[in-house]
This record gives sequence, structure tokens and C-alpha cells, in this order.
Amino acid sequence: RGNPEMLSLTGEIRETTSALGIKEPVAEGGEVAVRMDRDRLRSVVENIVRNALEAGGPPEEVGVSVRLRDGRAEISIVDRGSGIAAGDEARIFEPFFTTKSRGTGVGLAISLRFIQAAGGTISVSRREGGGTEVTVSLPEGRVKDENSDNR
Repeated sequence: RGNPEMLSLTGEIRETTSALGIKEPVAEGGEVAVRMDRDRLRSVVENIVRNALEAGGPPEEVGVSVRLRDGRAEISIVDRGSGIAAGDEARIFEPFFTTKSRGTGVGLAISLRFIQAAGGTISVSRREGGGTEVTVSLPEGRVKDENSDNR
């Protein structure tokens, strides 16, 4: 779990994607907070975005959005690369599985564990028209207010 803290999800993603040179994330419906280790969250987003950039599609087609859905914070990372081969969807989170000529196959396995430790999930799907969408879902964080014991 690392050192979980209350984080502005949009802010953390904005800083991470800016460092990677992709367009600013789209925040649907305003600010979303999560409780997670900052370095682990950034590691997950960086890993998935790097995979999207390496997928072979145009870098300007890599996009990130953040939204709140049914009490959960969702991060969606999309690309227009080569996509995931049929049959590989179930294997991409296995340690040491990779389809890259240069890669260890541990990035998504570690990302999955970081997200699970924070109470979240990761799913992957093919996009109509080509490419991949990775969706990370985390419990929405709640900032403690003076009249409540909620976190």
C-alpha cells in the first residue's frame, strides 16, 4: 500500500502526463480525490501511458481522462496503436509477459498490484477503429471535514 494519502487525481495525472509530453488530461465532472500512495499512482499512470506511446500509434492520439462514476474514480488511457492481440488480454498482467522486443513484462504486473492494494481494478479493452483503452478504477477519496469521521 505504500504511504496512502488524499490526492487530487486530476492534479497528479496532469503532472505525470505533462512530464511525458502528452496532451493535458480531460477531467469530466470536476475534481476527483483518491487515497493512494503518490509515487505508486504516478508509476501506474506513467507505465500505462508509456505503453500507449510505444504501441505505435500517433502520440497525439494518446489521451487520458478522469471521471467519477458510481462512487469510483476512473482513469481512462487510450491510444490508436496496434492494440492487443486476441488471446493476450488475459495475459498482459502476468509477470514477465511481454510482446515487446525490448521490455521485461513487469510494468503492468506491478501496476495491477499497486492498484489492487489501493482497492482498485484495471481493465483493458480494444477500441473500435484500432488501439487500446486501459481503465483504472479506484475508490473515491473523501476529504475529512470537521463534522464527519469519513475519510
